[in-house]
Amino acid sequence: MSFYDLLERFLRKTLGSMVENELAKEDKYVGMSIDELRALSPKKLLEAAVSRAEYRMQDYYYADAGFAALNRTQKIIYTVYWLELEVNNGGLCQFFTNSSRVTAPFVSEALEAIGATKHKKLYDGFTAKYRIDTRDLSSFDSVDARSFAAQYKRYPFDEFDTPFCNLPPLKKHLKQLICEHISDI
Repeated sequence: MSFYDLLERFLRKTLGSMVENELAKEDKYVGMSIDELRALSPKKLLEAAVSRAEYRMQDYYYADAGFAALNRTQKIIYTVYWLELEVNNGGLCQFFTNSSRVTAPFVSEALEAIGATKHKKLYDGFTAKYRIDTRDLSSFDSVDARSFAAQYKRYPFDEFDTPFCNLPPLKKHLKQLICEHISDI
């Protein structure tokens, strides 16, 4: 068996179990009552809220249609969660190139809704300064690492990414919103 065969076998086994774990979590959270949700720790409640929003979006082939189907609280949760995850992982450029970018026009409103004013000012300032139209990010389409690298060179994303990563995490604000609007998740 070649190295690549072993690697493929390992990845299938590892990724397969990861996907199964995520689906099991999702199934568990989707069926929970409000009282069961209230009994969760803040960390698990955030996980449940994100899982429930993602589950609702699965009914739609296009991410923008799925996002439109969410209620306001779910939109805030989904937007803030994915913004923070993407920026912390690969920067604002990654957020703009991945499917989570469907939330980009809603980011400012979502950050305001959770009281993350410094994050909002940073996002609004960067997109305004570089005239990035968050309603049309089709120019950020990327199909591979090379095209992503080209996207990353278009703007000085470090001007956003570094200060963003130095701000307090958004999860604390998000957990507060979820607790206040638990019946909407």
